[in-house]
Amino acid sequence: MTKRRRQGMAGSILEQFAELKSDYEIGKASWYKRAKTGIMTLGSHADYHHRTEAAYFGAMEMAREMTRNNPLVMQGVRRLVANVVGRGFVLDGDSGDNGIDDVNGYRWESVTGDRSPVAGDR
Repeated sequence: MTKRRRQGMAGSILEQFAELKSDYEIGKASWYKRAKTGIMTLGSHADYHHRTEAAYFGAMEMAREMTRNNPLVMQGVRRLVANVVGRGFVLDGDSGDNGIDDVNGYRWESVTGDRSPVAGDR
């Protein structure tokens, strides 16, 4: 029984070292994993790529230019919007209190009305 236990412990130690090595290797650049430019090695916040206003507006204009001048990108964006938005957003309130649900439903209808959410007000 102790022999099995030792083999199990050795196997688990080898597995742990393999996991540690893979954690170490993920941070290293190699032939297949190039070092990315514009990434701080000490870490940064999630919006680091928008660190300046010019970078933010430049990214917005690049996306607009792609959708405006590339029919494949435009078709992909249209299909994505159609699949995600579909017929519009619907309120399905379930707060546990029917009175609150009715009030929220009334407010939702007063804001959205009978407009077609996909077509909008054109």
